[in-house]
Amino acid sequence: MTNILLLTDFSKNANNAIRYGMQLFRGEPCNFYVLNVQKISKYITSDLLTSPNKTVYDAVIKNPKKKLNILVNDLKREYASESYTIDGICNYDSFISSVKQVIQSKNIDLIIMGTNGVSGIKETVFGSNTVHVLKNITLPTLVVPENYKFTKPENILFIYDTKFNDDSIKPLMYFISKFNASLKVSAAKKENQNNIITSIFNGVNIDFIKTNYSLEKNTIEQIVAKYNIEMISKIINTKSFFKRVFSTSTSTNLTYASKVPLLFL
Repeated sequence: MTNILLLTDFSKNANNAIRYGMQLFRGEPCNFYVLNVQKISKYITSDLLTSPNKTVYDAVIKNPKKKLNILVNDLKREYASESYTIDGICNYDSFISSVKQVIQSKNIDLIIMGTNGVSGIKETVFGSNTVHVLKNITLPTLVVPENYKFTKPENILFIYDTKFNDDSIKPLMYFISKFNASLKVSAAKKENQNNIITSIFNGVNIDFIKTNYSLEKNTIEQIVAKYNIEMISKIINTKSFFKRVFSTSTSTNLTYASKVPLLFL
């Protein structure tokens, strides 16, 4: 895993997620791409109308690029001892289109972003941009909760509720190997299920958590606390996942779960 996309709106939350990602890959050669997406219409309808002396270039292009350059240079100084390349990209397309363009052009392996933009029922769990990424981008995405300080993910929870194969869990296997992590697996009990999971996670120290409850039941909070979980991983079955996420019964659970980083595969 070498090409990492870091998304920022220059908020404290986004910058915290970026630094979490930089620390997560310490000791590994990585290419980081820091992407900021500007919505031009926002400036036309607000900044430019309230500040008529500002040019379109200053408001839409110059200022964001200046902020991005400052951020990238700060990161280069902070992580000068690492084998990192760090580049900034400022884009003016729609948010999802911009993300897709960078994924294709830079051969991105993983997206890292913070929770953000809380406004409305659907955004209360993750944030609007995060929701858009999870819905529209088929790439592993690591969501870092607000104010979460980096801790080595030595205890990882894998929520199993959909079929998966070796390829789909490669990012998870990378972190398990890098941090010699113990894997906790939460799954509704089915015949031969443990044997199937064990064969796919060949050689991994697995602790199966016995539960008769699905994700809708209030179990995640208890598991995170009991096993000192530092990262949660889940394979997204998009349709069923978002149906559950946006239901009232799961908001509490996933909001708690989002107190530790969430790796969506």
